[in-house]
Amino acid sequence: MAVLLPVGYAFLGAATPEEMGEHLRETIIISGDYYIEENLTLEGDNIFVASSSSNPITIQINASYTVRFLNCTISSTDGYFRIVSYGRLIMKNTTVSNFGYWNHQHSIIIKGRGSLLENCTFRNFTTPITFSSTSESVIKDCLFVNYTGTPWVYTPPTSAVEAAVYIYFSWNITISGNRIVDVKGGDGQMDRTGNGIQPPITSAVMMEFANNVTLEKNSIEGVRGGDGGNAGLNGEPAMGGAATGMSIFRSGDVVVWDNVISNVRAGDAGVAALGSTIPSRGGSAYGIFLGYNLFTHIVVRHNAISRIYGGNGTTLGGVTGGGGGEAIGIFLYYILMYGNATVEDCVITDVHGGNGGVPSKDGYVGGSASGIGVAG
Repeated sequence: MAVLLPVGYAFLGAATPEEMGEHLRETIIISGDYYIEENLTLEGDNIFVASSSSNPITIQINASYTVRFLNCTISSTDGYFRIVSYGRLIMKNTTVSNFGYWNHQHSIIIKGRGSLLENCTFRNFTTPITFSSTSESVIKDCLFVNYTGTPWVYTPPTSAVEAAVYIYFSWNITISGNRIVDVKGGDGQMDRTGNGIQPPITSAVMMEFANNVTLEKNSIEGVRGGDGGNAGLNGEPAMGGAATGMSIFRSGDVVVWDNVISNVRAGDAGVAALGSTIPSRGGSAYGIFLGYNLFTHIVVRHNAISRIYGGNGTTLGGVTGGGGGEAIGIFLYYILMYGNATVEDCVITDVHGGNGGVPSKDGYVGGSASGIGVAG
């Protein structure tokens, strides 16, 4: 790794913060992969990552070490960097911006022991902030703004995730008092066969195989699923991507309470080639989606959900229009078969199914709309 620092800076271990004085406010420039193998505290520093598409950079905290970023700013010009923690990551009052352009991987990955993100801002990122740890971790009073997914130009792998915060194989997670604004999934593009590509589901918060998780007092506003890819000649347009405020899959002992979720819009279907008779439908939109919980109890209480919009069906070009996507405030999918759930004292308003397609010949039905839906 190449790092440009003031001589004797704390990174080099040659001086204490008190000895450095005014130098603590100087900019740290990281121009290559950096592997941290010491306990480290950075306070009040400006950290610039000199990454690019030809020089992606990883900042990695190795196991057994604790790194604290206090009142720092971490940024780059092109955004091709990520942070991976196998140790303990503490971020307080810190802003991280322009990061995560990493080929559908993850921008900040927390795998180590209990970590804390408190009163931080994460801005302009394209891959999820991911927790995958069995020790206690907390995300508290943070702002996540302007997540923009990258276009899908090939069939997405099953592990593809479009989410601002992603919890995977984790235990004992608390996500409290955060604000998540403007989450946009990447659109599907057309592949070589002429068929459109369907984007994956887009969520503000998504979890899979998690246990003992609390989601409380969070505000989520503006989640938009990716649009389905257009069809080439004789091809098939793709369905619009689904969108959710919170997605909870195959998880147990989860409490979801006192959250506010609004303006969740699924992606529209792709456009069919002129004369095509193959339509496609808009994506589905959910305020909270619960699916296949693992033989335990999930509690959903005192949440306010509004402005949920299903995606629109195929419009221009096709002979037959596609159906509009469904919209549901809270959707319980195969919950009763695998476990049980309590939903009470929630307020759900303004739920709208997507419009059916407007073709050159035959139209199609709009999407259904429900406050609470149960299947399975």
